[in-house]
Amino acid sequence: MTDVLFCGYFGFGNLGDETLLGALAGETLRREQGLSLAALSGPQPGYWKESVEPIPRTRAAAAVRSARLLCMGPGGIFQDATSTLSCVWYAEKVLRAKRAGVPVVHVGQSIGPLRTRIARGIARWALGCSGGVAVRDDRSLRLAEELAPEVPITRSADAAWLVPSWSVGERAPRLVALAPRPWRRAGTTPEWWGRVARGLAELGCDVLWVGFAPDDLRLAGEAKRLSGVAADAVGPHARPEEAVAALGRCGGLLAMRLHALILGALAGLSLNGVSYDPKIDGLLDRLGQAPLCGAASPYDPTDVAQSVARSLGHVPNAAAVERERELARRNVDVIMEALGEP
Repeated sequence: MTDVLFCGYFGFGNLGDETLLGALAGETLRREQGLSLAALSGPQPGYWKESVEPIPRTRAAAAVRSARLLCMGPGGIFQDATSTLSCVWYAEKVLRAKRAGVPVVHVGQSIGPLRTRIARGIARWALGCSGGVAVRDDRSLRLAEELAPEVPITRSADAAWLVPSWSVGERAPRLVALAPRPWRRAGTTPEWWGRVARGLAELGCDVLWVGFAPDDLRLAGEAKRLSGVAADAVGPHARPEEAVAALGRCGGLLAMRLHALILGALAGLSLNGVSYDPKIDGLLDRLGQAPLCGAASPYDPTDVAQSVARSLGHVPNAAAVERERELARRNVDVIMEALGEP
């Protein structure tokens, strides 16, 4: 029997999602070494498979029945920004657990956006079936408390904050990492990113393109071509420490990826976020910053480049980073309590 079965968007080649599971599993096993862990996975299970058994999603029904605990998350799974089908797929696993008498917890999640009535209804039911909920931002906390007022809900933080601390090498203070992502409703096109890179080059900065998923590098490749600026491109990395090492070479970061910003904070970079989702705004706010611009109507690329260049040398407050790491440990507390472990 598996002690904990994790259910999230794992095994699809996105370093952010793989880091969520790897970091949470690592901290869970540090707390209780003898636990057996498994995760429903896509076709590309990440580095976490060293300590967590990957189980194909097609075998979800049997995996849920044989688990002591179903852990929904970490990640943003109950949302309809991509599709209402996301809510349906994950809620069906909660239903299977309930029918099999397997307890359920939700950890390290962001809840929402939930724009449709059906998505809200599904999320309300799924959260209400759980023995405990830990959400990673204040907006999700308010929404979870509204949807499931009878369930104990804890404010935690993103599980990626649980990655170990790694030292970084020599830093190039005017090297700026650009971490884009495709987003169908965004004005942050390859041309926009290319103009940002060109603006940085005109200000005496070098550029490093960093991809957290394969689609990121395709966008970066087109942006690099349009910019005419010579620059390296790295990623997607297989492990978070590889991404931290790459980011640690830089002085600053402009990112449209949540986990690029988190790993950038751990690497000691000046952070600049392009917001496409409230989770970006929430993260930067907790680190004492604000998004540089929104993805839907981004600022002029030349102005963005100037803002990024001015930010170099201004890093997140170390106490704020440590606060996030401490809050992230609450995700493990919820798991242990559900298992009856000290």
